[in-house]
Amino acid sequence: MRLIVWILEPDAAVAAELTAAWRSVAGDGVILQVFSSLPELPEAELPDLLVAEIDSICVEVTEFLLRLRQQTSTDFLPVTRDHSPSSFTRAQQLGAIDYILKPFTSRRLRRSLRRYLSLKQGLSAGCALTQSQLDQFFFSGDSRRLSVLSSYSEAELRHCRRVLEALVRFPNRQCSAEDMGVSLALSRVTDRKYLDLLADAGYVNKVLFHNPSGAGRPRHIYQFKGDF
Repeated sequence: MRLIVWILEPDAAVAAELTAAWRSVAGDGVILQVFSSLPELPEAELPDLLVAEIDSICVEVTEFLLRLRQQTSTDFLPVTRDHSPSSFTRAQQLGAIDYILKPFTSRRLRRSLRRYLSLKQGLSAGCALTQSQLDQFFFSGDSRRLSVLSSYSEAELRHCRRVLEALVRFPNRQCSAEDMGVSLALSRVTDRKYLDLLADAGYVNKVLFHNPSGAGRPRHIYQFKGDF
């Protein structure tokens, strides 16, 4: 399997980082084309994956991606400076495989690319996917994370994902179990359970917060660690 990847990035330094990451992960298994602006669509050799900036007000990239998908099933990886929930929501609606925030680390980027390649290889084999393969895609991480996640049921994994996706929409990507319970219309006991599972798996930090005024009881705040 040889992937065709288009990188749409006006910043030459960022484009070079993206290119280097792909070369380190895929080697000769990827055909890279880098563009500083939207290209004309050729009649052949359309991309398997489009890597591009996206923000909450830009429509050009969205329209370009939709035009691509009229001809081929192109995947989408946004690499963006836009930290707004509206941009993240738009990317989800476009079926983004991940959401990489600038400035990014090479380690975080390479992990995303390896995860994507692993899934594409599994799909190209034509065999039925296993739950463990899907868990590695949706819950990417180190071996400790995967060993913890492997002990969860499918229902628990689905709820963990739901809680994690809700968490990133909170201001500063942090909340209490009570806040999460209100957001998802579930009991705080249930949401605390899944927030604690995510903390155990390394996806969130669990911090005891004391009110500076001294009023009220201390409560735990769950903070998204920035990669999933």
